[in-house]
Amino acid sequence: MKITGNQRQARTTNVRATSPEKRADSAYAAAQATAPNDTVSVAGIPKEELTPRVMRALTELMQEVSSLRQELSVTKARMEELTQMAYTDPLTGVYNRRAFVTELNRTVALVNRHPQPASLAFFDLDNMKSINDNYGHAGGDLAVQHVASVIKQNIRESDVIGRLGGDEFGVVFNYAGPEIAGEKVASLQEIVRSTPITLEDKTFSVTVTAGVAPIRRGESAEAALDLADAAMYDGKKGRAKPK
Repeated sequence: MKITGNQRQARTTNVRATSPEKRADSAYAAAQATAPNDTVSVAGIPKEELTPRVMRALTELMQEVSSLRQELSVTKARMEELTQMAYTDPLTGVYNRRAFVTELNRTVALVNRHPQPASLAFFDLDNMKSINDNYGHAGGDLAVQHVASVIKQNIRESDVIGRLGGDEFGVVFNYAGPEIAGEKVASLQEIVRSTPITLEDKTFSVTVTAGVAPIRRGESAEAALDLADAAMYDGKKGRAKPK
């Protein structure tokens, strides 16, 4: 059977009209079917046209596509790894400040579009200098990790935690007004305080001060952060409690 140039061109154009990933999948599947006694057509080529030369070409194609798929897999895994690194705090595993602010902006946008309660809490680890002086930087790191772990394990999936600075954390409480968020914050503070931290043969506990602010319609993420930060500092001075 003779194949005209137009027929060949039509096939080539049809294949290249798809995405590179789909072409790779199709070519790989086609090449996998190129056994000498195969009774099916490969890549639209009738069985009688599968000459030794075509078979060799398809075998080479299979090898190239297999290599391409491996490279794509490695590249995808590396991109996912880099994305994770870009948005995650390496010490605690929670969002870093950049990622947290991105999530906070999403909540602000949602509150502006659809009236719903949302709150922002600002946590600060107390007496960090004293912890470092008494237990070294390893103890300070453990204290920071402890606070992040307690908060992360005791908030809802809809809530968001991020490390904002050295010993500071933020939590977005979606679908919760400041009263409900304040109650949750008080519970988190108690869990942090009552759960001991062990460093080698030493055991110690830490506390956190927190401030809560509502995320209001028409206000920016920066404004919410400033309000929660101010509420936290009021707590440090003993003038206010989370509410």
